[in-house]
Amino acid sequence: SKIPLRETDMSPTETLISESQERMLFVIKKDYEEEILKIFDKYELQYSTIGIVTENNKIIIKNNGLEIANLPVETIVNAPIIIRAKKIPSYINKLKKIKPPKEPKDLTTTILNMLSSPTIANKKWVYEQYDHEVGIRTVIKPGQSGAAVLRLDNNKLLAVKVDGNPKHCYLDPFNGAAGGLAEACRNIVSVGGKPMAMINHCQFGDPGNSEVFWTFSESVRGMAKFCKELNVPCVGGKVSFYNEDVGTGTAIKPSPIVSVIGLIEETDYIPKMGLRKEEDIIILLGITKLEMGGSEYYEYIHNITGGIAPKIDFYAESNVQKLVLESIKKGFVNAITDCSKGGLAIALLEMSILGELGFDVNLNNVISDCNRIDDILFSESHSRFILSIDKQHIKNIEDLAKKYNVPCKIIGKVITSCVSIRFGENKIISIPLDDIKKSWITAIPKYMDEIF
Repeated sequence: SKIPLRETDMSPTETLISESQERMLFVIKKDYEEEILKIFDKYELQYSTIGIVTENNKIIIKNNGLEIANLPVETIVNAPIIIRAKKIPSYINKLKKIKPPKEPKDLTTTILNMLSSPTIANKKWVYEQYDHEVGIRTVIKPGQSGAAVLRLDNNKLLAVKVDGNPKHCYLDPFNGAAGGLAEACRNIVSVGGKPMAMINHCQFGDPGNSEVFWTFSESVRGMAKFCKELNVPCVGGKVSFYNEDVGTGTAIKPSPIVSVIGLIEETDYIPKMGLRKEEDIIILLGITKLEMGGSEYYEYIHNITGGIAPKIDFYAESNVQKLVLESIKKGFVNAITDCSKGGLAIALLEMSILGELGFDVNLNNVISDCNRIDDILFSESHSRFILSIDKQHIKNIEDLAKKYNVPCKIIGKVITSCVSIRFGENKIISIPLDDIKKSWITAIPKYMDEIF
């Protein structure tokens, strides 16, 4: 009854389980109350003293003098676990067998449409509405790379990334959740950061539904496996269940979202995503696989939900991250990005747009098990990076690739103002850089009815 409420008719149960924001619970040393409350008053914070710590082993909760809960501490600390039923959703195997779409005849239009996807399009309409330099610590500004970089007081740098991929998780929650965490770590690595820790926010439907609970269980198992294999501790998290459409009872797609932080100790040079130098060599690390399920290409271009989602190879992921960190530390990398949403094509185009330079790439040089050009362009296989380097560092990168057993191939070079993609001697895509930038930059404002 001493807790300030936003609504006057809240029951004690609602008060206890409400997840309202902008709240902190303090346990204050005795005789320091006055000093603490002066600080609260200084910042004009609403507060109330709601209880005391006791020496007995009971947790007692009262409301208007009436005792409504009295439980042993042991029961709260070691609460009984509910053993819930788990069942593989019926749609999983069905969607794996989905028929691939026909390969588009006009790949230029397809690529421009991909750049306009809300998932891929430039997000500056959002982040430019807010102050992203509070405290003047921002080193890598929004949109310049895959992760944010902030300056710490000890002259070291902190890299931060939030990520998740519900499309992959819907088809394969184990690999989808592990893959989302892998993508976040790759983005930390791409700015020279060593992933130090992660937290998660798991958002799912009703856990009483055995199919929903299976996707939750598999997602947690995938993240736990990744953390163990790559030595990234999970230091916190939150679960939000019952995310469903009230009318139909349809649950949201399994949505484990992760936040990863990394430490950058070598601060002399932090590579960004944008291409920097004409005549730089473009290298692709990793294998592009026939894993189109849950891809932006399938869902946005062809309106297909299904296929084989990308699988995570923990050994390959660990090795490619180590290779990239060493390459950045030794100064071999001019520009870098990982391949994720949208695949190789979108990663290359974003590097081109941000650097205002074009590229000439030959898909025949991509190490791949794909038989179609569109699959090579848009597969979202894990454990891949694109590097732009000086010619003099080619052997350095190749030697590191051998050291870490990472597939490595030169696929092209940086040119001036045009994007050219070939397959052997056949030029399949040639687009002026201005057309690419227009599709990518104007998409979100168009969705928000600010550009007509």
